[in-house]
Amino acid sequence: MKTRTLLLLATLCAAPLALHAQQSTLGEGDSYAWVANFGWIEMTPNRPSAGDGFRFGEFSCSGYLWSATIGWIHCGDGTPADNISYANSSNTDYGVNHSGTGDLSGLAWSANTGWINFGWATLDPGNPNRPRVDLGTGNFAGYAWSATCGWINLGTGILKTDTMAITDSDNDGISDAYEYAYTNGLGTMTAISNSDGDAASDLKEYLALTNPLDSQSFLRVTAITPVNPNGTATSLTWTSSPARRYVVERSNDLGQTNPWHPSPQDPQSFGADNGSATTRTTLDVAAPKRFFRIKAVVPLQP
Repeated sequence: MKTRTLLLLATLCAAPLALHAQQSTLGEGDSYAWVANFGWIEMTPNRPSAGDGFRFGEFSCSGYLWSATIGWIHCGDGTPADNISYANSSNTDYGVNHSGTGDLSGLAWSANTGWINFGWATLDPGNPNRPRVDLGTGNFAGYAWSATCGWINLGTGILKTDTMAITDSDNDGISDAYEYAYTNGLGTMTAISNSDGDAASDLKEYLALTNPLDSQSFLRVTAITPVNPNGTATSLTWTSSPARRYVVERSNDLGQTNPWHPSPQDPQSFGADNGSATTRTTLDVAAPKRFFRIKAVVPLQP
């Protein structure tokens, strides 16, 4: 039996993101929550103005919901005071937040019924009824709570976001919220800057959601292990974030025009394992050399 060599390329990330228009991320027909006591809540009412429906964002959400019984429900204006997420400690800086990993929290406001709590499960993060969005499918699940209305069911099967809205006002591929989180402003990070001098640019750090100020924090493969004697199955382990999805790509010949192909077992992006690392086993035909790379994918992008 011939010995086969497994070579690993430096990990690469997905392409930069475009700036999204300020409109609802939900499509018509996939936009209904349910309250047992009051009926349907429409999350893309296109009122007060067209596009004013619910907007699922990277770290904060916004927009209006409508109920024929409850009236208007405001989920935030899309401008948190810290440019990242709402503090929910005043009547001006409030709204529904997104953890980045799909879980929702924070407060929405109805003039007729008062506050609607999306963060009731904050102290119980594993609660199966917590309000959340599946970052693979965009489907909502769980419940929000209103002291007046009771439980608001988001898991109706007809509530889904098509995209996750990301604001990149300086058009450098790095979201505004990420830049504010690490540098408290825009302009320090660019598509080619490398704030910590490690193996990844600030743009790649954002795409992998690693820490751009920590030289030990970047997307990298930590283990590569042949699984079977003939070398056609390989186990790969890499650093990962639950707020990102991943694609394993392989190649037998880097001299080809288009050498990279997704792993047959995972042709689409997949979520990270629990914890700070993810492992996948790839299956491939025997070859003298095989190359692999891991791509981090920002969820729910067009």
